[in-house]
Amino acid sequence: MRKVFLLLIMLTIKGYLLQGQTRQVTGTVIDAGNGDTLPGVSISITGTSKGTVSDTQGKFRLDVPSGSASLTIRYVGYQQQIIPLMGQATFSIKLKAENQMLNEAVVVGYGQVNRRDITGSVGSVKMDDLNKAPVRSFDEALAGRVAGVQVSSSDGQPGAGINIIVRGANSLTQDNSPLYVIDGFPIEGPDNNILNPAEIESIEVLKDASATAIYGARGANGVILITTKKGKEGAPAISYSGYYGLQENINTIPLMNPYEFVKLQQEIDSTGVKLTYLPAGTSLEDYRNAKGIDWQDKLLRTAPMQNHSVSLSGGTSSTRYSVSGNLLDQDGVIINSGFKRYQGKMSLDQTINKRFRAGTNIFYTYTKTFGTSPSAPDAAYSAMNYLMYSVWGYRPVTTGNVDLENSLTDPSLNPTNDYRINPILSAENEQRDRYSTNFIGNAYGEYLLTKDLKLRVTGGVNRTGSRFDTFNNSNTRYGYAGSTNGVNGSILYTDVNNWLNENTLTYNRKFNKDHSLNVVGGVTFQGSDYKRYGLSAIHLPNEELGLSGLDEGVSQPVTAVNSEWSLMSFLSRVNYNYKGRYLLTASFRADGSSKFRDNNRWSYFPSAALAWRVKDEAFLKKADFLSDAKVRIGWGITGNNRVDDYATYARLSFDNVSGVYNAYYSYNNSLQQGVYPSSLANLDLKWEKTAQTNVGLDLGFFRQRISLTADYYNKKTSDLLLNAQLPYTMGYETAYKNIGKTGNSGLELSLSTVNIETKR
Repeated sequence: MRKVFLLLIMLTIKGYLLQGQTRQVTGTVIDAGNGDTLPGVSISITGTSKGTVSDTQGKFRLDVPSGSASLTIRYVGYQQQIIPLMGQATFSIKLKAENQMLNEAVVVGYGQVNRRDITGSVGSVKMDDLNKAPVRSFDEALAGRVAGVQVSSSDGQPGAGINIIVRGANSLTQDNSPLYVIDGFPIEGPDNNILNPAEIESIEVLKDASATAIYGARGANGVILITTKKGKEGAPAISYSGYYGLQENINTIPLMNPYEFVKLQQEIDSTGVKLTYLPAGTSLEDYRNAKGIDWQDKLLRTAPMQNHSVSLSGGTSSTRYSVSGNLLDQDGVIINSGFKRYQGKMSLDQTINKRFRAGTNIFYTYTKTFGTSPSAPDAAYSAMNYLMYSVWGYRPVTTGNVDLENSLTDPSLNPTNDYRINPILSAENEQRDRYSTNFIGNAYGEYLLTKDLKLRVTGGVNRTGSRFDTFNNSNTRYGYAGSTNGVNGSILYTDVNNWLNENTLTYNRKFNKDHSLNVVGGVTFQGSDYKRYGLSAIHLPNEELGLSGLDEGVSQPVTAVNSEWSLMSFLSRVNYNYKGRYLLTASFRADGSSKFRDNNRWSYFPSAALAWRVKDEAFLKKADFLSDAKVRIGWGITGNNRVDDYATYARLSFDNVSGVYNAYYSYNNSLQQGVYPSSLANLDLKWEKTAQTNVGLDLGFFRQRISLTADYYNKKTSDLLLNAQLPYTMGYETAYKNIGKTGNSGLELSLSTVNIETKR
């Protein structure tokens, strides 16, 4: 018994001694492509956390316990390797670079694919570059970053909307803006001011029909996919970004000085000018050095702008979270104008078990936009009342005791046919305040039915509420004593509620290492209701009360609008990949819209695309200078239903928008309220459709240091939703009709280069 016990002790001690034995291995890590040594490479014992990193010369030393089988080599941007030890003491390890650009995930409709596997025309925005621009919203910085995307602004007023058109306009009289999909929520015509650019993870622009047809009904004008940042696994991280800057107008219109102005008046009316600018004892030369009024200089200013964003994110393998806040304050370069934004965002993703995970994403944004538009008059007033019309047309000098700077109107002008007013007084006194709150809440649940089949159910709401306050006192172009309405004001409330439910099944399967199949199918429901209520009054007797005195004036017709629409869709898409070289994408979507009658309610949108990765063929594999070569061809049909919610119905009106009492009639010696038909019904109104063909070529050189993308597209839009003019004899001005066709074709070229690349 004692011998057995001693034997066990000896065996245990021997085991500990063997376990404690180690040997040292050394080596060098180099780039397989150019032979450069790689510093900072992670070398670890496979299956353990023990390891080291290579030094500045790419060399490493590591003590390896007996019994260890292999080393794992990891380095960002390179393919991971596992090296068997097999008693070897010295290693020369060659790492092959991994093409990150081609392997990065790109968000597409209802899923994502690697960039190398894209078959359609998809443009991506580099967010690092976009966030370098000090702008209030992402669309301001989008210009020039994606081929085929046209970005323009109607004016430079803070908070003003940006117009984006993808591959040219399709409709003649209807909206041509793209469909926005924010974290999976499709939104038509959103206020992009609600998004903080610092919280955007990626922006993808779907341009051709094979990419947009999955959104069928509203994909004809392109689709912009926006994905916001979410929490990532790791320790809690707090980040802050902000800036403060000054804005100035860099280009002004050259104006006449006093000498030039008086000389022009002399040429226009040589007799009348003697009564105004050149009375007895004065001459034109007296104005040579006279000081004039520069109305542009008084209207424009140096305006500060500041933006502050702070976020907290982190998580574990099962829970990931992100919380952020943003404050933006921008003054306009025109006096009494500006924009403010306060935003909060929260996201949470929870893995409940191996099969089920869920998450939510919530935004809340409050904005205030104030100030008058410099480029257009208010719709209810004369088109001659442009602010800049007065800035550029008001005289710079006067004679006698006329105080131009403190007088709203020029006594030398006839107010019945000349609309120029003191632009500074008017801009300082006009009240144009727009308050807006926006809430977006999304939630999803994913359940793995089998290892290859996944069910995803999402739901969301998008609610926008706004209030627009307008007030014109006696020192404004719309409220002075000689104006039609006198002192006036209005308040307008608008509420828009959107809801969405999407239910999709995704099947992913790889067969025999050569065949990959991805199938998506689902049904979606979306609806919206729109409400607008407003009141206004003119000839307010007590302007000091502002909008609080509306009840004392002459009340105007009350605004009351209520409308709604709904959409139901069935969608499907198949992605097939053979050896990574031959790619096929086919999709089909059916949409039913409440905007059309039963006989034309449903429409169908197919698409297909093929891609051939020529680079992976045997005859090009040895062409090291070429890192990517792919040919794409696609075709598809997309739709547009952007007409009024009740465009197919005849309308009855009590009055028209211009205030002329068309609906009143005389009875019993007094005016009586009536009603009249104001538009024609069109029971046959149907979907507008756009068929598009796209041929593309993707090339990459020197590990994507140079990349070139070329696309030729041809679009044809038929059954145009046209708000067509009607003959006057019909008694109606316009009516919605499906009439006419448009065509649009073009060539897009995108070239990007990495000019300087430092070692990691």
